[in-house]
Amino acid sequence: MTASLAALEQAIPAGHAYRALVQAIDAAAHWPAAADLKEARQAFLNFSARVVDWAQVLRRQVEAFRALTLYHCPMAPKPGVWMQRHGPMRNPFFGAEMLECGEEL
Repeated sequence: MTASLAALEQAIPAGHAYRALVQAIDAAAHWPAAADLKEARQAFLNFSARVVDWAQVLRRQVEAFRALTLYHCPMAPKPGVWMQRHGPMRNPFFGAEMLECGEEL
């Protein structure tokens, strides 16, 4: 993922609003190995929130991205959001325990 994000960042012109959003995703994508599932979920939460920030902008501005589905889980730590390319919704925060918990944004 690191190489893909670096290539994406370089493909976006300096000063373009997308570049800052991709840099935020890249910064959130560098986390140490998690000691347990709770740590892994916290790292994912930060990363996922940055991806959703960018996806919200893309959905408003680019027709091809309007099909992205954004979800929110009220039970997850805030902001508790994630993106999926298509359904059905699968909550990444609680695994099989609450796989279908959430709502489309």
